[in-house]
Amino acid sequence: MSSLSATAYKVIDGLGGLVTKGLGKLRASRARRRSIRELDRLSDRMLADIGLYRGGIVSVVDELIAGGTPRRSEGVVRAMPKPADTPVTVNDNVTDIAA
Repeated sequence: MSSLSATAYKVIDGLGGLVTKGLGKLRASRARRRSIRELDRLSDRMLADIGLYRGGIVSVVDELIAGGTPRRSEGVVRAMPKPADTPVTVNDNVTDIAA
């Protein structure tokens, strides 16, 4: 194998690696945007049911993509207070109106 063909092989191999890496980043970016869009379509109530609030969607998605566990300060809801004048239920029985 001549020196020129070995050099050409290294260049082509390097370009292939760049293309592969670029495609991987593109796929990851599309998946991130899709996840954010899907969560953003949920109502505030549905987000609260899964433990999120609207302002924390992006940071939670980014943390999950990075492979971590979202911290409470990153969009995770501790408890959603019931709105005023909403019946309080205990074991599926309406007991009182929340103050």
